[in-house]
Amino acid sequence: SKKAVRMFAASRAQAMMALDSVWWKLRGELDGYVDAAEEQVKAYQEAFELLAGYRHCSAGFSQVKKSYSRAESIRTITHKKLRTTWSAASNLIGELGALIVDGDVFTSLLGTECNSEQADQTVAQVKAAAAGMRMLQARFAVGGLSPPNPAPVAEVVTKIQRAYQDAKAGCQ
Repeated sequence: SKKAVRMFAASRAQAMMALDSVWWKLRGELDGYVDAAEEQVKAYQEAFELLAGYRHCSAGFSQVKKSYSRAESIRTITHKKLRTTWSAASNLIGELGALIVDGDVFTSLLGTECNSEQADQTVAQVKAAAAGMRMLQARFAVGGLSPPNPAPVAEVVTKIQRAYQDAKAGCQ
């Protein structure tokens, strides 16, 4: 009936809006960390440029010391941002998994046609989110920090991939 089709379309639209909300939050977290890391790199570049100037007698020691202290301060802030970003992004990946798996989103998107641009886009976004989490994981090592446990994130990504595969198999 037309009413059932409208209700299905409305629930599908609600699911996509919920997913979009989580995607944008996750993107904001990852982008916020990348911005902080770029600021850290710039601060060290400035310090190294002043050090080179000091070696060529065009910068004073106090300038070098001040610039290096600033870079170290930004490094501390960036490491804290990395930890909070990991925590927030991990939670958002979990929320994403719950929305997709518990909401049976792929079955809804694929329908009977087994072909959905939105389902493919969702899979691509999950892969991008997983890559973002791997980038964060690598930044812990680069920063000399003990890395967080990646298993919970990997588990959620695996569940999402399995949900997609199951939905694809179920509509064929």
